[in-house]
Amino acid sequence: MPQRLLDVLCSFASGVPDPATSDVLRHPEVAPVFAADAGFRAIALGDGLWAAVRAGGDGGCRVLAVHNVSHRRSRFTPPEGLRRPEPGLRYLCGEMRTSQNAQGELVCELEPHGYVWLAACDVDTTRLETAPPLC
Repeated sequence: MPQRLLDVLCSFASGVPDPATSDVLRHPEVAPVFAADAGFRAIALGDGLWAAVRAGGDGGCRVLAVHNVSHRRSRFTPPEGLRRPEPGLRYLCGEMRTSQNAQGELVCELEPHGYVWLAACDVDTTRLETAPPLC
């Protein structure tokens, strides 16, 4: 596994900033998700994907991290519990391509050793370096 991916994965698991994630971890709406008492749960999204959800104590914000630990492109659909009506999932950091499946659900594609962090809460992402809105 490339060191960059390992650093970002460890940052998500521990809540300790790394250069690629420091803006996210310090963001006022997202910071409670990375507090010592925040919830952390690994989830299954598919072969070659390491995925987990962190939730703040108040339950107001949840962050999904998906890391492609394989040598091939991988696709996933965010879990049902994180799909929301407006404003939906917000991009926090990483790189991905998005599309929709026949049911209109968001499908995310990660390059080999790529990652993405998505927030299920109202996050003002104007303070972050963000990608275009999710479809």
